[in-house]
Amino acid sequence: MQFGTPVKDKPFGESFGSDNVDYLRTLKEGQSLVRFIYPLDSNGWIGYFEHFNPANKRSVPCLRDEDGSNSKCGACNSDSKDFRYASRKVATNVQLVDKNIVIPIKMSQRLFEAIERRAERDDGDVTKRDYLITRSGKGVDTTYDVDREDAYDADIDALQDESSDVRTILKGQYEDYWSKYGEEEPPLVKAVKKAKELDKPDF
Repeated sequence: MQFGTPVKDKPFGESFGSDNVDYLRTLKEGQSLVRFIYPLDSNGWIGYFEHFNPANKRSVPCLRDEDGSNSKCGACNSDSKDFRYASRKVATNVQLVDKNIVIPIKMSQRLFEAIERRAERDDGDVTKRDYLITRSGKGVDTTYDVDREDAYDADIDALQDESSDVRTILKGQYEDYWSKYGEEEPPLVKAVKKAKELDKPDF
């Protein structure tokens, strides 16, 4: 069982989501100058589904088996229709150029497709230049503009060394949500706790 699916393999397959748990950031409102550090056809871009619970204003990755079954996902089996709905997301690591730090981010399918279109001018290589992403609005009214900056060389290998494991973050977010808000623990959370007790993780 694994968390998330590389976009290059399957646009959206199975996906998932402790104090001190790491999390995927969203780009701030306004402008963000970023350098993408993984090619679009690499394992550095992870597609997944995400639920939002309007009752507690929290998001949680969706848990799905490799065959697409969502029988183990607590959100998919919720009594709330709004919570059952899952939106498509893509996660990757980027360098915030102005701050010179690498962070894991999540984005909507629409923003991902806009980045793909801009990258076509570089034969699909998003690592050749910085991108200026402008975010406007909030919630379902959020819109993005994507502009390409001038190309210049960057030490992509060094930036990748600073990146976070997106699947591990999704796993942590899933466990953290259900440990705090779940009335009944989903099977995965129970398996994690059991594995920790035995000190023999099974994934």
